[in-house]
Amino acid sequence: MLVNPWPFYLGHLCALSGPISYYLTGDTWMITFVCYGLTPVLDHFLPVDYLNPSKEDQRKMHTQFKYKLPVHSSVFLEMAILFWGIYVCVNHNLTMFQLVGMIVSLGIIGAVSINISHELFHKTESKVDVLFGLAILAHLNYMHFYLEHLWGHHKNVATFEDPATSRYNESLYRFLPRSIIGGFKSSWNIERERLKAKGVTTVWSLHNIHFSYFLVYCILWTVIYKMFGLYGLVLYIVLGTTSFVYLEIINYVEHYGLLRKEISPGKYEPVDIRHSWNAPQLFSNYILLKLQRHSDHHENPKKPYQNLCSFTESPTLPAGYPLCVLMSLTPSLWFKVMNAVLKQYQEEGKHVPMKSKNVTRLMNMTMAFYFFTTLGLSLCSMGTFTGVF
Repeated sequence: MLVNPWPFYLGHLCALSGPISYYLTGDTWMITFVCYGLTPVLDHFLPVDYLNPSKEDQRKMHTQFKYKLPVHSSVFLEMAILFWGIYVCVNHNLTMFQLVGMIVSLGIIGAVSINISHELFHKTESKVDVLFGLAILAHLNYMHFYLEHLWGHHKNVATFEDPATSRYNESLYRFLPRSIIGGFKSSWNIERERLKAKGVTTVWSLHNIHFSYFLVYCILWTVIYKMFGLYGLVLYIVLGTTSFVYLEIINYVEHYGLLRKEISPGKYEPVDIRHSWNAPQLFSNYILLKLQRHSDHHENPKKPYQNLCSFTESPTLPAGYPLCVLMSLTPSLWFKVMNAVLKQYQEEGKHVPMKSKNVTRLMNMTMAFYFFTTLGLSLCSMGTFTGVF
């Protein structure tokens, strides 16, 4: 059965909800509500998606343009919304509450656009796709992610050598600096080895791709400064930082507590579908281009999103990425839920429905809390209670 491409435009609607809500009501928190309030609720009540395309269908869908269009159009839409947000912050008289809402919401859009970049730069056979992917990373000041992800993370995932693999009982707040700093160090070392293979003896050569990345940043910073002034430039950098922090939180969720066996010193069993967390929730899979079928992605990194499959043998999260991201913000809650889920998976050797009623209750309470919290933020931003802030 061929995958229907139309639901993958739901991400466009989530992104557009920000500008639409702002111009209709003055609300700057709508994207936050849609992604972290409404999406977990829809994930909870909609049926889960375990349906896999056949190998014949995968061959048919592999290069069809109708599956590329949601991805390529997202590049331009999400860049446009980012620059629209900076324009609004600079030129409109926003309250502090509205400004914070704009930064949080646009950071979410930036993180989603990094996922688009991720889908694109994995298609290394297409220079256009890689260029589009790098363009997204450029305006979020995170271009080294391309090097580290392809030649670092995919090689070292589910080992202690991978900065983007979160460890058992490691809190999000310990993971973030380790992953962000470690990711850059990994990228730098990967480039050092590439230069060495080409006979370049020092990493401080102009041949080092990181200096080209920095030059791109400087050009973009200059353009932003000329267009929006110093305030706009600061916002631009803050939004980029917010976006890649969101990205790293997703990394934390995707690989928490999973490790490959070390066969011999420094050598590990091959990556397979047991080394990443999946999530079958329907709505968030549409928004995230099936990123939540992450196990298949790591076993088959060049598979386009429409061909990714789900397996019962893979570890499966108790909820979609949005709710898991929210749970990870509270380490004690995260450990109570995910340590129980991980233990059950290790005992069963496959995904089975969560047996612990306490874990289910905690997740439902978290979902309800963030639904009403983000809804309240959105309503306050519409002007009814803005004066309080």
